[in-house]
Amino acid sequence: HIPYRSWCKWCVKGRGRGDQHRSSPGSSVPIVGLDYFFITSGGLMKRNELEYELDAAGEEQLNTARSQGTIVKCIVIRCLQSKNVFAHCVPCKGADEEGYVADLVVKNILWLGYAELIVNEDSEPALQALVQRALEVLRINTSVDKVSDGQSPAYASQANGGVEVGVMLIRRLCRTLKLGLEASIGKRIPVDHAIIPWLLEHTAFLLSIRTRLPNGLTPWGMVRGRPFGQKIIGFGESVLWKLPTKGPASQPD
Repeated sequence: HIPYRSWCKWCVKGRGRGDQHRSSPGSSVPIVGLDYFFITSGGLMKRNELEYELDAAGEEQLNTARSQGTIVKCIVIRCLQSKNVFAHCVPCKGADEEGYVADLVVKNILWLGYAELIVNEDSEPALQALVQRALEVLRINTSVDKVSDGQSPAYASQANGGVEVGVMLIRRLCRTLKLGLEASIGKRIPVDHAIIPWLLEHTAFLLSIRTRLPNGLTPWGMVRGRPFGQKIIGFGESVLWKLPTKGPASQPD
């Protein structure tokens, strides 16, 4: 039984792990993946990493924690072709919440500039409803020629692995930026502070403009066709700024 043989009944029963994941050329149509995650006092977590059960009672407890400000729900949007990533905090607004987030998703997809794309998500009902809403807006009110839903198989998180990588990257860098900011101001920033949504979006922005891909380009450069040329300073850093000599901004008082 060494080496492992897929045709051997006993090898499969004793050591089989599932179908082999082989590398493929990928899709000729750009894929944009979506997923939810949460900001807690212990850091960024996926739904299955929270202490609440994956049932109706657990969802009710989670919604209560969100309304109390101890947990913040977020969404990540990642282009699997260019590796651009976006992240936003989802306000607890009840029924209007998904409409607000759908507009954010549409805005980010339009920024990518694709005329044709596939929107991929897992089997979570809330995420499916969000994608369907975003697809309706894209098909009716935008210049996107063709957009389709590429839902991942149920309970197969590996199928949405590109977005899982995006959550991991955001988790690491966001924690780094938050710790650095807390050290510079000498205070701890609570989860429900107004700066957290800004910090999350800035984290995703940095990943898009500063990450180098194997071809030498950044994700931002892959879409825009040129490098990002603006100056970037540390998040929350205090800087001196020279006022313009003309115009209303020249008179700060």
